[in-house]
Amino acid sequence: MTATQQPTPVSGLDLNGILYIVYRHKWKILFFTIAGLIAASAFYYSVPPVYESEAKLLVRYVLDRSEVDTVESRSSASPEISGGETVIGSEVEIMTSWDLALEVADAVGVNRLAPGVDGEAARGIAARAVSDGLTVTPQKGTNVILLSYTNRDPELATLVLQELLHRYFIKHLEVHRSLGTFQWVTEQTDQIRGQLQQTEEELKKLKAAAGILSLDDSTQSTNASLAKGRQSLSDAEADLAEQQARVKEMETLLSNGQENPPRAERVQPEPTHAAPSSSDVQHYQAVVERLGELRRTELELLAKYTPESDLVKATRDQITVLDRERRDLEQKSPSLIATAPKADSSGQLDLTSEKVRLAATQARVDNLRAQMQSIEAGAARLADAGTQISALQQRKDVEEANSKYFEQSLERARVDEALDPSKIPNISIVQNPSGAVRASVSERKVLAGLAGGGLGIGLGIAFLIELLFDRSVKRPLEIETRLHIPLFLSIPYFSRHARAHLLLKNGGGEKSAENSKAIQKNARPTVAPWDAGHFIRRYAEAVCDRLILSFQLKNLTHKPKLVGLTGLSGGEGTSTLAASLAAELSKTGDGKVLLVDLNPDRSQAHPFYDGKPALGLSDALDANGSLSSTAENLYFATGSSEAGGSMYLAPKKFYDLMPTLKASRFDYVIFDMPPVCRSSATLAISGCLDKLLLVVEAEKSDRNEIKRTYNEFVNAKADISCILNKTRVTGPKWLVN
Repeated sequence: MTATQQPTPVSGLDLNGILYIVYRHKWKILFFTIAGLIAASAFYYSVPPVYESEAKLLVRYVLDRSEVDTVESRSSASPEISGGETVIGSEVEIMTSWDLALEVADAVGVNRLAPGVDGEAARGIAARAVSDGLTVTPQKGTNVILLSYTNRDPELATLVLQELLHRYFIKHLEVHRSLGTFQWVTEQTDQIRGQLQQTEEELKKLKAAAGILSLDDSTQSTNASLAKGRQSLSDAEADLAEQQARVKEMETLLSNGQENPPRAERVQPEPTHAAPSSSDVQHYQAVVERLGELRRTELELLAKYTPESDLVKATRDQITVLDRERRDLEQKSPSLIATAPKADSSGQLDLTSEKVRLAATQARVDNLRAQMQSIEAGAARLADAGTQISALQQRKDVEEANSKYFEQSLERARVDEALDPSKIPNISIVQNPSGAVRASVSERKVLAGLAGGGLGIGLGIAFLIELLFDRSVKRPLEIETRLHIPLFLSIPYFSRHARAHLLLKNGGGEKSAENSKAIQKNARPTVAPWDAGHFIRRYAEAVCDRLILSFQLKNLTHKPKLVGLTGLSGGEGTSTLAASLAAELSKTGDGKVLLVDLNPDRSQAHPFYDGKPALGLSDALDANGSLSSTAENLYFATGSSEAGGSMYLAPKKFYDLMPTLKASRFDYVIFDMPPVCRSSATLAISGCLDKLLLVVEAEKSDRNEIKRTYNEFVNAKADISCILNKTRVTGPKWLVN
């Protein structure tokens, strides 16, 4: 993983992880499972058996009927349709009600259900025994309800269920129907009938007094007469106004036409002008006749239009022009006046006829007004009587509906009064209470619960330990899949006997045999990590091969190559692996390998130099050939600046030594670095290394701590991989790896 890559979130628990947890804690799970089986066996043989009786009811529909409310009936034709669950649920509640349990307890016998209990509490305990032993289960997809009752007495189990069914039918009628109300419904029916007869008498008298057979017909006829009279009166008043305007305008025109005296009374002027020619006379007569026609036309127009109308104005303009022309002709030839056509008496006769018509119209208007007053008076009387008639009619309708309803309720009450509770048509017994048999289903549930509970407790403890309490890394698979950290190598855990066996197997003569005996006696061996007989050498060889391959893939050819090994808290085997890796690298060629111990604790360095002071890193680099080797091509130095000095190497001092390191004659420099902590320089100098190996111990190093440390090294631009040490093999390889 490069320094620029971002950490990936931790994966969740998969099937492989679940199987690993189960296999790892198999003994705990097995222990609790056996404990559950023992508990189930003890229950089976120690607890007395329970007997069960069963019955089945078919609920076709439920009819709610009451003679005292306004609801005639409410039914569900099929409980499976809309509202069916509510219907079945209501019946289940009736069967499991406390009142029904008390009735059953009284019928069966309190002493039988609650033996040894006296006083008031006995009845409640007996009812509780009925309620606790009863199970009511609606059968899904059907209209059937399954009832079962369990008791340790087989005879009592059947008896209680029989009594429960009998009491249930009675309780069903009490809940859904109104029993014992026949007398009350009869009284109410007679009372409503009397009120209806009284209302009909009052309504008949009121209609006779008002002369009304039907209120609706009379109201409709009166409204039609009012509408027709108002329309006729409106038309007559319009005709009257028109006729008045006509007569008035005729009078005005006739009065204007007599500004010259009649011909019989006029004094003939003396002729002072020449006599008019025949053409002038004809023209004058045509003007006079035309003028008369226009005045009659004006009179007709005024009867239809106002004086401001365009037609009236145009006619008057023509009259003005012709009247001016007539006067000019008369002024020019006064003798033409004598030749004017004689006016007949039609104007005076027309005015008289119009006045007669005006009087007739006025009389018609007066008559219509008198008729309207009479119709309106009748309508007022009808309105006063109609209010009372409507109120009585409404009361009659309500009383008729009530009378009909109570008559129907009376009939239903007669049926309900005589109905046998056991013969309810909508509910049938599909199966009568069966003979009591041993309740194997209940026992199997308890036995399965005990046995399965032991297994569940074992699994629960195993998962709690792995997921909550113990968060350490246990398998190489977790490094890659859960933490997403590149895994360099996984080293198994070796017990004392295994290490002694490997030491003898790898050879080494008498010294190896002595070290093997020391290991078996739990004593400290004298074998060094770079010795061929050390058990870690075979894994150091694998680390060496993979390290060289990694450098080749990255095309790293410079010398020396800097490799660091560190841990989280110490004790992971970092120093042993670093020394063994240095020994393996020293065998890969002619180059030299320098192992630098940066740990303050020098106890691990004693085997290298037999307790003699070792050179510091700076002195080892300046020795220029005078540095003595611990083994072939293998050299050792400490992190101090001089021999016997402090083991602490400050980051600044390390940076100053980098040019000298790069110019040294070594092929590899292996740094045995201190564990990662706030005070160590491991994190600060990790970015200068070509490869950093983080050694973590299985079943000890915390996953979160590993992930946090890895992210810190990545941020420090270190090329880091992980080595999982001391891996316990707790299952098959496909499960562990």
